[in-house]
Amino acid sequence: MQDMWKIGHFIKRTAGPLKGELSAQIMANIYLDKLDKYMKDYTSIFDKGIKRKDNPVYFRLSRKIAKLAYKLDSEKDETQKQLRIANIKAVAKERGTYSRGNEMDSEFKRIKYVRYADDFLIGVIGSKQECEQIKKDVKNFFQDKLKLELSDDKTLITQKIPHINPSSHCEAPKREKLWCSVQYQEG
Repeated sequence: MQDMWKIGHFIKRTAGPLKGELSAQIMANIYLDKLDKYMKDYTSIFDKGIKRKDNPVYFRLSRKIAKLAYKLDSEKDETQKQLRIANIKAVAKERGTYSRGNEMDSEFKRIKYVRYADDFLIGVIGSKQECEQIKKDVKNFFQDKLKLELSDDKTLITQKIPHINPSSHCEAPKREKLWCSVQYQEG
């Protein structure tokens, strides 16, 4: 038994459950149910628009593919046909680097909230300023309603760039994500 203490199989703890214990996860789920309800209400107020506007670059390239394909049907020369097919593939590859919807559509905003025990993620389609406001609002909710503190080291706003293609040299639009994680202060 003494050797097990030295190896670290047992951790002497005087207050509360360990972070990984099942009881800690259950208590977090019970206590943070208030956060789930808050985020559901927040999401219903924040979300805007039904779908994103079309990306004009994507649809311009789609029209170009359609024109090339139409001309392909009437082409008699096999060499010219192969050149058109190669051209269609090149344009389709370029089109694949763009999203069908306009990633920067200011008329379309969304929040996606996911929580597991005491960790949560808030995905935001919106501006960085909106992400900062959401972070501030969630932090205030934790302090005022839950009497908990969010860790500044773990509560981050990071960017996600969609449709990353290493062979592409185009600039993809930037989207914002708010990554949050709860850290309890022991008292």
